[in-house]
Amino acid sequence: MKYRYWCEQCPQYFKTTLERQIHFRNTHQQTTDLQLYDSSIFPLQRQPDRLFHCPVNGCPFETQKPLALHAHARVCLRKLRGMTTNISRKLVPCGSQVFAIDAIPGLKLAWNKYARILICKDCHVGIPFEDLPVHAKRHGVVDLKEADVEALIDYLDQDLKVDTPVLFPNLPRGYDLQQPGEPVQGLFVRHGLTCDRDGFACINQQSMKDHCDAIHSDYVRRGWPVSTSKIFCQTLSSGKHAVYFGVRYRHQPSGSLAGYQDITSDESEQRSEEENQASAIPPETAQANPSNRPPGDKTPRSKLQPSNEPADTRRFPAPSQPDAPVHKTTTSISLAKSTGILAHIESYTEKRINKHLAFVKLVTNRFQPAFQPLIQKWLENRTQKLGSLSLTLRRAVLSASTQIESCEVLDPLEGESSVAKYSTTLTQLLLFAGRCRKQHVVGNENPEQVAHAELVAIFLNTYRSARSPTEALFKSIDKLVIGFILFSNQFHRPQVQSPLEEFIALSFYKGSHDGYDSALKFVNTLTKIQYCIQIAMVFSFCTEASIFETYLKSKSLNPSQSQMKESLKKHRLRFFRPLHNNDFNSPFITLRDWKQLGLNALEEARK
Repeated sequence: MKYRYWCEQCPQYFKTTLERQIHFRNTHQQTTDLQLYDSSIFPLQRQPDRLFHCPVNGCPFETQKPLALHAHARVCLRKLRGMTTNISRKLVPCGSQVFAIDAIPGLKLAWNKYARILICKDCHVGIPFEDLPVHAKRHGVVDLKEADVEALIDYLDQDLKVDTPVLFPNLPRGYDLQQPGEPVQGLFVRHGLTCDRDGFACINQQSMKDHCDAIHSDYVRRGWPVSTSKIFCQTLSSGKHAVYFGVRYRHQPSGSLAGYQDITSDESEQRSEEENQASAIPPETAQANPSNRPPGDKTPRSKLQPSNEPADTRRFPAPSQPDAPVHKTTTSISLAKSTGILAHIESYTEKRINKHLAFVKLVTNRFQPAFQPLIQKWLENRTQKLGSLSLTLRRAVLSASTQIESCEVLDPLEGESSVAKYSTTLTQLLLFAGRCRKQHVVGNENPEQVAHAELVAIFLNTYRSARSPTEALFKSIDKLVIGFILFSNQFHRPQVQSPLEEFIALSFYKGSHDGYDSALKFVNTLTKIQYCIQIAMVFSFCTEASIFETYLKSKSLNPSQSQMKESLKKHRLRFFRPLHNNDFNSPFITLRDWKQLGLNALEEARK
C-alpha cells in the first residue's frame, strides 16, 4: 500500500488519514485543555522538550500524547479540589463602603452603605433582616429572636443614622443596569454574562438563553450569544433566586508576583546587579503576559507547578522565597539550554558569533540616536490613546486563548522613563531586522519573514526623527511592529527562525567572555517587546476594523448592529490569532514560552 497522506507540518507520509491524525496529535499539537473539578478549562502547553507535563505540583508525569495526559489527569487532578481557578469567585475587600457592627455577640456583621445591606463577614453574603435568626443558627447563635432583630434595626436607624430599606434591595441605590458601576465591597464577584440590550446579568449560559428566548425573541434566530458579553457580576443575596448585576472590577495580582518590584524604574538602575537579580519581576511582566497576564498572569493562583505552564495560564505557582539570592551563572546557562538559545549560539563558530555581536553593536550605536525619538513619539501617542479604546479589545490582546478571556486589560505605561526604555528596545529590534539582515546575522531565517525585513529596511532608509510624525506614519509603525509575528514558524526547523527570536537570543548572549545575561534582564527584554507588539496589535486592529466596517456597509447588505458586532468579533479572533494560537506557531508564541521559562528560572533560583 502506498503512502498517500502527507503531514502539512513535517515531511512525513502515512497510509491512512487516521495515522496522520494520530501523528499530528502526538507530535505537532501544541496545547490541550484539561477540565478541572469545577468545569473550568485549564489550557496546558507542550513544553520546549516537546512533552506535556502534569500541572500538579510534584507530579513527575510527562508524555508526548495528549490522550495519555487526559487519562492521567482524571486521577491526578483530584488533588486540585478546593483550589482557586480562573472562573472561581473572588472577594472584593472591604473599604470605605463598609463598617463593622458589634451589636450581636457571636456574629461578625457589617453594614454596606453603598448597597444598604447587612453583610456577614464570615460568609460574605448579604442578609435580609428577616433571615438573620436562621443565619445566626448556622454560626452557633441559637437564641437570636425577632425582638433582637428589631433592636438591631433601631440601633442602625437611631444611633448610627443609617437609612435601612423597607425591603431587601436587589441592586445598589441608583444603579443603572446599562452602566455597570463599582463593586459592592465585602461580597464575592463572579464571572458572568450580560445582555447587551437590557443589562440583564447571570452566571450561567442557560439562564442567559432563557432570558433571550423570553424577552428578545427576535434574537433567537441568530443565536443568543450574539447579544451577550462577558462581565464580572455580583448579587446582594444568595440562594436560588439571586439577582445578579454587572460591575466594573479589576482583579489585583496575587501570589508570588504581587511583591515584585519594577526593575525598569530609575531607582532600580541604581542598585547593584546582585540586588537586581534578587529583586522581582516588573509589573509590566505580569501585565504583558498575559495571562495576563501575564499579562503576565493576574488570575488567582494555587499550587500547580509553574515550570510547566505558559505565563498567561499559570494560576498556582509554588511559594517563593524572596530573600534567596539568584545565582546568575548556573541559572543563565540552564535558561539558555531550556529555551534552545544555547544550541542556537553553539551552532555558530566563536569567531562568527563575536563578529555578529560586534556588528550589531556598531549598527545600534550608529543609528539608534536618529530613530529612537521617532519610535518614542509613536509609543507615547499609543499609550496616551490606549485608555480611550474598549476594554473588550484591551482584554482580548492579553487573553490566553480565544476561549479564555483575560481578567486584565492592557494598560498604558506609567512615566516617561518607561516609555523611553521600551521604545529604545523596540528601536534596537527594528535596526537589527532592517540593517543586520544583509550581513547574514539571522542564520535560520524563515523565508516568510524576508518581505517584512525588506519593509523595515525601506522604513529605516526613508524616515528619520527629524520628520514630523503623523497618524499615517504611526499606523505604518504599527504594521512594522506586528509584522514580526504575522507568520508561522515551521515545526521541522530550528526554534530560532526569525529576526525577532534572533534579536532576543543575541541580547541574552553577551559573548564568549561574559557568557549569558541574567534571567531577570532576559525576562525584562521579553516584557518590553511583548508590550510593544500588543499595543501595536490593538491599534492595527482598530484601523482594520474601521476599513472592514466600511467594506461591509459598502456591499449594500445593511447589516444590523448585532450582525456588525458578530462580524467584527470574528475578524478580531482571526486578527489576534498570532498572539495565542499555538497551531499558528508565530514567533510571539516562542517569546511567551521563553518568558515563562525565565520566570520559572527566577522562581527556582530563589528557593
